[in-house]
Formats: sequence, C-alpha cells, structure tokens
Amino acid sequence: MELSSEQKEAVKQWINDGAKLVDVQKLLSEKFNVKMTYMDVRFLVDDLDLTMRDPKTEVKEQAQPEPAEPETPKQGVTVEVNPVQRPGVLTGGNVRFSDGVQATWELDADGRLHLGGAAEDYRPSQEDIADFQEKLRAILSGNV
Repeated sequence: MELSSEQKEAVKQWINDGAKLVDVQKLLSEKFNVKMTYMDVRFLVDDLDLTMRDPKTEVKEQAQPEPAEPETPKQGVTVEVNPVQRPGVLTGGNVRFSDGVQATWELDADGRLHLGGAAEDYRPSQEDIADFQEKLRAILSGNV
C-alpha cells in the first residue's frame, strides 16, 4: 500500500515523538483508515529511513547510579510441546517468556510459526525471541 505524502509525514512525526510500531499501526488506522500489518509498518518505517527511539536507552543515559539492591534474575524462556496436536497443525505447545507472559505456539503445514494466547499488542523482547527460537529448534530436531 502506498501512503500519501501527508500520511508519510504523520508517520515521521509519530516516530520522532517516540511512538512504537504498534502505536503507528493504530494511528494509521484511526487517523487515515489505513489498515497495515505490524510487519508492513515495520517495513514502512525502514523505507522512510526512520530510527526508532529506544526509551530504555534514553532513560539509562539520564539515569542516576544503580540502586544497591540486585535485580531479580529473569527465569528465561520455557518451551513445551503439547502431546496431542490440533488438526492441521504439525506441532504446537506453550511458551513462557522471561517476563512471565504465557502464549501458545503452533507450526502449520507450510512451516509458519504462529503465536497466540497473549495480549494482542504483546511483543516479546529480542532476547526472548532468540531464546525461544533456539529452544524450539532443539526440541524439533530432537536434541532435548
């Protein structure tokens, strides 16, 4: 889908104001009645050569010294395979990400991975995605 110059300028402004991809997706729908997938919005931001602001990095740059209390260690990602699979699904199961969010996963006949069961706007961290993929690959190859 090709956006008008007005729509592209709005996207640039939203990104510069610190909007996340999911925010841009919602704003395009609400303001311009443009329906785009999350991935299409990601490609759009890349095509417009925009850089996402990372609020975590900005906060760290302005942050005071670390508190004396150690942080609670994350539990990591756990992946399970369901013993009985739904029709049309090669395999599937459950995943718990390091932040405690639980979701379901399925691998369809075309090899596409689907996540579900979590909040619609939930996005696991890049580290969790990499950990999930690594553990899933190990399970599916029988190396567990």
